[in-house]
Amino acid sequence: MLRRAYWASAIYAGLGLAGGLFYRELTRTHPGAPDSQLGLVHTHLLVLGMLTGLLVLVLERLFRLSASRFSRAFEITWHLGVVLTGGMMAVRGTLTTLGVHFNDKMFAGISGTGHMLLTAAFILLFAALGSVVLRSPDEEASLPAEARA
Repeated sequence: MLRRAYWASAIYAGLGLAGGLFYRELTRTHPGAPDSQLGLVHTHLLVLGMLTGLLVLVLERLFRLSASRFSRAFEITWHLGVVLTGGMMAVRGTLTTLGVHFNDKMFAGISGTGHMLLTAAFILLFAALGSVVLRSPDEEASLPAEARA
C-alpha cells in the first residue's frame, strides 16, 4: 500500500499541476470567457488526490492501514471518485470556457456521482483507520513487532 499511495500522490500532483497550467493557458487564449469549474480542477486534484494520498501513506506507515479489510475498498473508491470528479470538472469547465453548449444536468449528475464516491471513500478510510486503531489488545499482541505502534 505504501508504493501505491506514493505513486498515486505523485500522479495526482502531476495531474493537478497540469490542470492549473491548462486552465491558465486556455483562459488566456479565450479572454472574456465566463467563469467555469476549470479553475477548480487544480485544487481538487492536489487536495483530494495528492494530499489524501500522502495522508494515506503516513497512516499506512504508522498504523498499517492495509491490515484492515476496508483499505482496498477505500483505495478503489477514492481513485474512482477523484478521477470522475476531476475529469468531469475539466470537461465541463473546458466546454464552458470554449462557449460550447451542453447538457448541464448530465454533467451535474456525473459530477455528483464522483462526489458520492468520494464521500463513500472517506467513510471507508475512517472505517479502515478505526479497525486498526481500535484493535483489541489480544489482536495487537498477535501482530508482528514492527506492526505494533
